[in-house]
Amino acid sequence: RSNADPNSPQAQSTGSGDGWLLRDGKIVGITWDRQFEALKWSFYDDDTGELVNLDYGRTWVALAKLGEASLLTPVEAALLSD
Repeated sequence: RSNADPNSPQAQSTGSGDGWLLRDGKIVGITWDRQFEALKWSFYDDDTGELVNLDYGRTWVALAKLGEASLLTPVEAALLSD
C-alpha cells in the first residue's frame, strides 16, 4: 500500500519497464527508465531505441497492475463511448 494513500497500491517508479505513450493520435511502445528517485524519467521508443522527449505541459501517467493492461481496438474503444 502507498504511504501517501492507504487505499492505493505502492507504485514502482524506479528501475525500468514497458509502457505505451499516447500522443498525436498514435500509440508508441516505450521502455521507461529511472534508476534513482533523484533522476528524471527517460523514455525510449521500442522500435527505434531513440530517446522520446515529452512535450511541455501536463503529462498523465496511468499505472496498471502487472499483466492487467491491454490496448483496445478502435471498435472496442468506440463501444465504450456509446
